[in-house]
Amino acid sequence: MSKPLISFIIPCHNNEKTLEKAVCSLVSEAHAKEIEIIIVENASTDQTYQRALNLREKNKYNNILLFQSEKGVSNARNCGIEHASGRYISFVDADDSINKKEIDVLIADAKTDRSDLYCYGHIAGDEKRPVSQQRQFFSKEQIESIKAQMIANPTKYMQAWGKLFRASLVKENDVRFNKRLSFAEDSDFTLNYLRFIQSICLCPELVYDYTLNPNSVMRTFSGDKTKKYIDALYSTQRLINHESIQIKKAYNYYILMHFNIMMVREVYSLNNPDTCDSKIKTMKGILADPIFTHAIRQVKLRKCFSPRMLPFLLIKMKQYRLASQIYSIRARQNWKKENRQ
Repeated sequence: MSKPLISFIIPCHNNEKTLEKAVCSLVSEAHAKEIEIIIVENASTDQTYQRALNLREKNKYNNILLFQSEKGVSNARNCGIEHASGRYISFVDADDSINKKEIDVLIADAKTDRSDLYCYGHIAGDEKRPVSQQRQFFSKEQIESIKAQMIANPTKYMQAWGKLFRASLVKENDVRFNKRLSFAEDSDFTLNYLRFIQSICLCPELVYDYTLNPNSVMRTFSGDKTKKYIDALYSTQRLINHESIQIKKAYNYYILMHFNIMMVREVYSLNNPDTCDSKIKTMKGILADPIFTHAIRQVKLRKCFSPRMLPFLLIKMKQYRLASQIYSIRARQNWKKENRQ
């Protein structure tokens, strides 16, 4: 097979029930020579590896590659990067899929080869989440501003999936997933990659179908996620030490948006048995960490009147109980939305 345009990397761990859907969303006769599908199974305890073997053997286009790695999504994705031969790399989680109606868009963009990074929207349950209402290309004097916009809005822009990354830049600059991180490793990878690119294209197409799984690691209460998120923030912080003032300011919002995630997904999770007073105490303890203290101090009060920043307006005013109520409401809203799918 000649060199493909896109290498789709699918990490899988205990995904025997969902892997086939993810793979089949990419398999088509029209694009068989233009893509390769790299499945990386990592330490599954079910029949995931056997399912992957069957999918590879049944694939008549001979464009499915199968590897194994140590346990962990970062190890699996890094293994896929090492074996990727495409012009662009794209990541697909094994419980998600690519919208078959939009795969032509990915192929066309890879052929055009205009941008170092293509960002697309996704569908989550019954909710459409575009990254842009129209196609927007940024380079030269515009690139710093769009990078800052992406970093300041990590839940919208910084996932590893739903994108095309230029493979040569990933490999030449040794951009890899941090295997020491168990949370926010996607954002860490994407932020690292942003340091080396000269162009970005925001695309309106919803190419990615994201599965809302209420039982996923991110959405279940564990009691230890906050420390792991903080570790991830300190790890990512080193990437912006030599970046522009604009990027550093954006990173303050990046930190605060992850604080929001920690509050909604862990501290104020409906499955957290702690009392309200205990949760407020935990929130205050996390806020005392220097990485959050600095970020909150750097963000001006006038920037705190949007819905996502409202808790920080209250925190700046020492209204911790009101901030607590907002996080409780958001945690309940998320639970209802994800459990009705």
